[in-house]
Amino acid sequence: MFGRSKAPTLDSIQGADRLASALGDLQRTDPKEYSQVLNRVGVMSALLQLAPASEEVLWIQYAMLCTDAYGEQDISTFSHGLLALTTERLVFSGESTMGNSTGTWGLSQVSGVSLVRNGFTRGNDLLRLSAGPEQRGFAVKSVRATQELASRLDQAKRAVVSKPSRPEASVADELMKWASLRDQGIISEEEFAHKKAQLL
Repeated sequence: MFGRSKAPTLDSIQGADRLASALGDLQRTDPKEYSQVLNRVGVMSALLQLAPASEEVLWIQYAMLCTDAYGEQDISTFSHGLLALTTERLVFSGESTMGNSTGTWGLSQVSGVSLVRNGFTRGNDLLRLSAGPEQRGFAVKSVRATQELASRLDQAKRAVVSKPSRPEASVADELMKWASLRDQGIISEEEFAHKKAQLL
């Protein structure tokens, strides 16, 4: 007899305890957004793999990546997923009909975040992220959650700037991390090649 495979639950995700504080804060800030995030449990595992265990997850919310790296709306990039803020970076993990989509941006690279009201289809707002040469856009549903993300991002950026510098992970370590994500099917060969080119 064939049965449906069970949808993953929060308890089934390794390292999900790292999200407890951020999820609790989100539930208090916007219960509807909290429900949206819980509906994306399938991408949480990939998200947690992109964020090193040494980094605290400060915030998490639903977002849809809807632009290419130059900030242009591109239907081929549309990816529903989760955007998380850690003590060191912003991390996105999503799914689309084209496959999985991921992105990480170090807080020291983030030069701006803005919220454009009704800046996207179906009344969604648009969160614009400027990080180095990239200009990414994320459709968001909750203004309160996004304002909280922006506030926490500002605080986290100030903490990163005031922190004494430490040695960065080696290029080899970064390549091994991205190769592992590729080998697990979390990112595509093209995404791996793009990241490899950036690192080298």
